[in-house]
Amino acid sequence: MTWLFWNIRGVNKWYKQKKLKNYLKINNVRLAVTVVYGYNTVEKRKYLWEKEEIAHGIAKPWLIGGDFNSVLYSQDRIYGNPVTAAETRDYANCVQTLGLNELTWEGEYYTWSHNQSRTDRIWSRIDRMFGNYDWMMKLGHICTEYGLPYISDHSPICLKLIIKQWTGKVPFKFFNVWADHEDFLSIVKKRDGGKDSTTGKCKISC
Repeated sequence: MTWLFWNIRGVNKWYKQKKLKNYLKINNVRLAVTVVYGYNTVEKRKYLWEKEEIAHGIAKPWLIGGDFNSVLYSQDRIYGNPVTAAETRDYANCVQTLGLNELTWEGEYYTWSHNQSRTDRIWSRIDRMFGNYDWMMKLGHICTEYGLPYISDHSPICLKLIIKQWTGKVPFKFFNVWADHEDFLSIVKKRDGGKDSTTGKCKISC
């Protein structure tokens, strides 16, 4: 099954949301999906960053993404005004507070342009897909594909929801949100296996 996110504003209709719920499961595991369309101005977007209560009660894999109308990192815009820390601060704090990690992705880095002439065109990465801890642990193999925009000013976002059968060793995964846990350092110290004498790298016993 493939999900394609393009004109996400259409999902605001209640009857479309009702139909969409029938698709929000993989192998009978129910999913939570939040589709975002951010305001064009910094002040109006503050309401989005302050809606942290939307995560309350979500005890299942949660996918959140869409057009945030905001950049997250300094390299997320080229050929326009430089990205400032004030511009990204609220967005970054929201991602950290909700315990989200961006899904692995491939394709185009910059997902939006204002379709001006090539010399004046501004490119930005304002479309993203995130997952909570449960999503990353159970469905972290799912990749986001950013396609070519063609007739739109946004790149389409495509997720292929394929259940992966893995028979070999499970690769180690590290999510940045772990480092924010109050017991992170003490847990690491307890599991510290010292340094490997040949590589000089630290070993963690699990």
